[in-house]
Amino acid sequence: MRRLLLIATASLTCLAQTAGIPLEVPWPALKAPLHCEVFLPRTAGKDVPKGLPVVLLLHGGGGHATDFRTLDMVGLATLHRVILVAPEGGSTSFLDAATDAGDRPAQALREGLLLALERRFDISRERKDRAILGLSLGGFAALHGASNPFRASPASLPLPGYWPSSA
Repeated sequence: MRRLLLIATASLTCLAQTAGIPLEVPWPALKAPLHCEVFLPRTAGKDVPKGLPVVLLLHGGGGHATDFRTLDMVGLATLHRVILVAPEGGSTSFLDAATDAGDRPAQALREGLLLALERRFDISRERKDRAILGLSLGGFAALHGASNPFRASPASLPLPGYWPSSA
């Protein structure tokens, strides 16, 4: 019983640390504001240092920004001294051409989100301090973003999903 209580307490502690800081970015290229979760490093009661690098985390198709909550994002941000940002893309691929509603999510990421982060969290403005990480369909968008003016480092890491047919 005591062991179960310890596990439950540890689980609740982890759950309390998993939600990111919500950030809504209104942008003319989108019909609705871009919702993001921002994960800042722990600072032991001090202000978050200025000029930290930022990593955009793009979820897969049909995924959500909240999918990253299953990981210890604050712990990762603290370990690597970065700000992690997970924008909500819904079922889109974060590419402008992929939307049928006239939204331009890539433009919103490239221009609106980075501008909002620069203003609110005083992130580094250096291209070398920006990267894109994407999973599955988000990996495709990260690959596309790294080769286009996302103002991100060319060292971006795409993880496109591929499962060969079992036939």
